[in-house]
Amino acid sequence: PFPVGPTAAWNLGRLSDRCHQAKHAGWRLERHDDGSVTWLSPLGRTYHRPSPHRPPPRVDVYADPPPLLPPPGASPVVDAAPPRPVGAPDGDAAAPPPLPDDPPF
Repeated sequence: PFPVGPTAAWNLGRLSDRCHQAKHAGWRLERHDDGSVTWLSPLGRTYHRPSPHRPPPRVDVYADPPPLLPPPGASPVVDAAPPRPVGAPDGDAAAPPPLPDDPPF
């Protein structure tokens, strides 16, 4: 332990020099899940301070995932018919004439 108290996850945290010195002078710090803290003075008084940060948005882990985005620089894919082979007639063109039953040769 340096100088007082174990090196453990619950005892770690970024503090200003003033707050760090207060811990060594008998003040205790309780961190809460929402980011707020409660300071406990050596005389038994408590001081609650809200988090300086906004909490992250709640996420519904059971919701459908958002659609995938195309890679940067790629054009978005639009639902369209599959590409036609080269030389294939247009879909709007007239059908080719039927072949005769008996070839002329």
